[in-house]
Amino acid sequence: MRIISGRWRGRILPARVPPETRPTQDAVREAVFNILSTRIEWSGRRVLDVFAGTGALGLEALSRGASWCTFVERSANACKAIVENCRALRVEREFYAVVRADAVKYLRSATEQFDVVFADPPYGNATMVQLLIEAIQEANCIAPEAVVVVEHAASIALPVPLRYELLVHRCWGKTACTIFLRQ
Repeated sequence: MRIISGRWRGRILPARVPPETRPTQDAVREAVFNILSTRIEWSGRRVLDVFAGTGALGLEALSRGASWCTFVERSANACKAIVENCRALRVEREFYAVVRADAVKYLRSATEQFDVVFADPPYGNATMVQLLIEAIQEANCIAPEAVVVVEHAASIALPVPLRYELLVHRCWGKTACTIFLRQ
């Protein structure tokens, strides 16, 4: 895995991928960020990366100019991988936090505001995806006009959360990304 663009462009993320995670493929990440680049000026944006895995999505946002990223991951091994990747890129601690927590519970309880949310729940778990959509609807941490990107199995159709607008839905083989705008 590598950073696609920005100040760390081309840098490899060295942490071993924990077996319990499924990182976003470079090509999918690049396509998602190309879609977002037409809608988002990254400078100063606060990012939330839930089900963060190795942190590749949040690190890509930081590389492109986001001012902060909170990485939320349940797996201790994945949290260690995120910290290792941040250290390898020399991301200063004032620009990120790694929170070991359940992503859905975090969304329901967090109060700080985020402008961009990345969510990459376990594939094939329709129950988890439904819980995620409900948490997005209820979340107080998602700022007005925030963009929410959900990566999921292409076989799962996501409902549009209340108070959100569907911006884009794209598939790459078995992987899909659905992007919502909070109204």
